[in-house]
Amino acid sequence: MATHTVICTAPWRTITLAENRYRPCCRIVAGEYSRFPTTQEELMAHVNSPFMRELRRQVHAKEIGGTICESCVRSGMNEPELYDYRHMADPRLLERIDKTRDAVRRGAEVLNEPPLELGFSFPGVCNIHCKMCTVHSYSKLGKRRIGNVFLDDAKALLSSVGFENVATLRIGGGEPLFNPATLEMMEYAAERMHPETVLSTGTNGKELARRIDLLKRFPNLDMNISVDAVGSAYETIRVGIAWETILENLRLVSETARNFPNWHITTRTVLMRTSLPSLPELVGLFLDHGFKPLFAPIFGDFYDENIYWYSGLLADMDWKAHFAEAIAVAKSRGSDGVAGELAFRLAELRRQIEKGDYGYYRASPTQFRRFADWCERHFAGKRIALFGMTEEIGYFLHYYHSVKTSFTIGAIALLEDIPAQVTGVLGIDRVPPETLADWQGPILVSCDSRSFGRYMDYARDTYPMDRVAVLSSDTVEADVPGVLERVGDAPVVLFGAGGFSAMLLRSTHLSRANIVAFSDNDKAKWGTRFEGKPVVAPALIPEVARDVIVCSRAYEYDIARSLQNAHGDRLAVHTLFS
Repeated sequence: MATHTVICTAPWRTITLAENRYRPCCRIVAGEYSRFPTTQEELMAHVNSPFMRELRRQVHAKEIGGTICESCVRSGMNEPELYDYRHMADPRLLERIDKTRDAVRRGAEVLNEPPLELGFSFPGVCNIHCKMCTVHSYSKLGKRRIGNVFLDDAKALLSSVGFENVATLRIGGGEPLFNPATLEMMEYAAERMHPETVLSTGTNGKELARRIDLLKRFPNLDMNISVDAVGSAYETIRVGIAWETILENLRLVSETARNFPNWHITTRTVLMRTSLPSLPELVGLFLDHGFKPLFAPIFGDFYDENIYWYSGLLADMDWKAHFAEAIAVAKSRGSDGVAGELAFRLAELRRQIEKGDYGYYRASPTQFRRFADWCERHFAGKRIALFGMTEEIGYFLHYYHSVKTSFTIGAIALLEDIPAQVTGVLGIDRVPPETLADWQGPILVSCDSRSFGRYMDYARDTYPMDRVAVLSSDTVEADVPGVLERVGDAPVVLFGAGGFSAMLLRSTHLSRANIVAFSDNDKAKWGTRFEGKPVVAPALIPEVARDVIVCSRAYEYDIARSLQNAHGDRLAVHTLFS
């Protein structure tokens, strides 16, 4: 039985490891760990974790209703086939490929060997600002972050697994051709990799000319180049690269690839408001260079670009004509496959804009069930207004449209400068913030932590506060009860003197802790007061309390590790999420 009869091969085929978590694909975080696996035995414990075994069972049985897998299949982003390894001749690798096909066919829940594809996602920086970057924590240009935190561990793991057993090595993180950690890993791999192993990576293209000699060391290369528009529109989306630079780099890669028959170069274009007019020219450019174009919906709370979320953004654009012209260009180049993908994306967008079909979401449905359950517990049968927007709230609204609830979300108000043509958010009417003063139901502050102070100040000045509550994935998912049980009545320092801590204190029972001080990495806050308590430097925490609660999600792992490294047993570090 061919693998194309299976919904997706990812749970059997691949695993990607980051510094404290692992995933079988770009959509699902399968689990977390406190120590990066350095041996094959440790790796296999994650490969065959209860979560991964159940995921394989569900995917093979096609029991994916209401799951992230369903949304992935619906959006055409699943991978029902293995990578095309026709260039391989090594008996050991061919045997591993056959075993993987057999495991997929049988629906094996437990794997006896590591997956064919091993990926590493290193923390790091990017060399440009992208208008639609969802990696908010790392998207600041030149913001240095220790990218080699598990570089030695990754090398040890590869030695344990054996380069000769890896069919595809995926290296990513930040901008891979700019990030020192990913570059070092590529150099390491180039010296040791099996000659038939595929290196898989992605790039924004800025460093291609600089790194072309490094890439030439990989005879089997699977590289994705992100290009979303042409000319000034490209420079608007990807700030920090000149259009002429990326154009020259595309030509260079195209010319180089002629001498490397096993180089597979794809392009990825994010479908957003600014990119749509460029589709016809992009399709011709990519196909003429011998690249395979791919297209993906924009994700995230980008008010002026997310055409899938914000109703009215395309009101002044003949967007269907741009798709039609791009499809015609693809057909004129003899690429029915690209024409078919564009037609699929056109139909997907039309379903949302014209039919109000909002059933596509990205993150784990389990998370949104918790959102819905929380709303049911507090606001059953009531009509809710949302005040603020985040990426997670957007995905929750997708989920909300796909299930039945006793509560109703009737309006959304935003303080941000939103384009005037935006009339709604994922089928929810957008109303001016001041009109919620007369709203008769609950008003849920649903902004991100950085905007929390501004939104709460507006709410206090405008709305009856007995109707105001907070809805956030962070407050819903934080293990505040568990942490409170562990710290008891002991003096506690909260690490994080900003919006995130304020949000937790306002919307959870964290305020019941015996908080004696706050701490923060921002030196400007040292010696000030926050929420009525002093803010001390991290070095001084042991002088104030032994217990410290990390009030951060994006940086929780980094903060906890740095405190433990600095203070050892002098501190008991408590985390809310991991």
